[in-house]
Amino acid sequence: MKTFLYTSDIPSNRSDVLDSLKGLAILNLTRYSWEPPDRAVLEYGIEAKEVFSLTAGCLIMSFDSGLVIGYSSHPSKNSVTVWVEKNEAGETSEEL
Repeated sequence: MKTFLYTSDIPSNRSDVLDSLKGLAILNLTRYSWEPPDRAVLEYGIEAKEVFSLTAGCLIMSFDSGLVIGYSSHPSKNSVTVWVEKNEAGETSEEL
C-alpha cells in the first residue's frame, strides 16, 4: 500500500516533507543521470566537473537522520516533483 508519505508531487503540495528537512545535514547527493558521465562529456561537449549540474535525471538527497528524499523534473507541470525515497526508520514505499 502506497501512503501519502511516499507520493510524489510538486513542492508546494509537499511542504510537510520540505519542512521536515530543516536542521538536517545533507550526507550525500546522488544524480541518476540519463547519460553516463563519460558519454555526456563526449555527447554534449561539457567538462567532467559539469556533468552533475548539466545533465538530466533525478536527484536523491540523503540526510543525517536517515531520511532520503528524491527530486525530479516534471515538465508538464513546469515544476519538479518531490518524494520520500526512504523514511528515518529505513522504510521504503515498496515495504508498506
